[in-house]
Amino acid sequence: MKTIGQDEFYQHVTDFLKARGIELTDGAYTRHIRRACGLLSDALNAAQRTVKRARQEVDQKLAQLRQSIHEATAPEPPPAKPPPLTPEPPPVSPPPRSPRHAARRPPRQPAHQNGRGKSPPRQDRLLEPDRRRIRRNAGGASRQVAS
Repeated sequence: MKTIGQDEFYQHVTDFLKARGIELTDGAYTRHIRRACGLLSDALNAAQRTVKRARQEVDQKLAQLRQSIHEATAPEPPPAKPPPLTPEPPPVSPPPRSPRHAARRPPRQPAHQNGRGKSPPRQDRLLEPDRRRIRRNAGGASRQVAS
């Protein structure tokens, strides 16, 4: 913010009073009002400087706090690998494929994975000890059949 001059504040007060119908003439009251306006403008300017300095200090402390939080919550770097005892040969890349091979179809999936054909037996129908299925006939009696 801009600083407020001592005479500037007094001038605003006299303009305000003049708009209300009160005119200040030279005298004891006017000198006291001028002195009070000077003290008030000095106090406001000092408060502005103090607030500006406090804001800078708060911003600095906040930056330090953010940095400490960042350091405390940052993931730890992976442990450094010890150098190998024997140098490893560089990885060998496979030879480039011809365009004909690049257009090849992907390998086929088993029938139960792509939705066609018979699916494998469901695990919840198998008995754990002897891995036999339980089938129920129309009469409701059950019998065990080896799978």
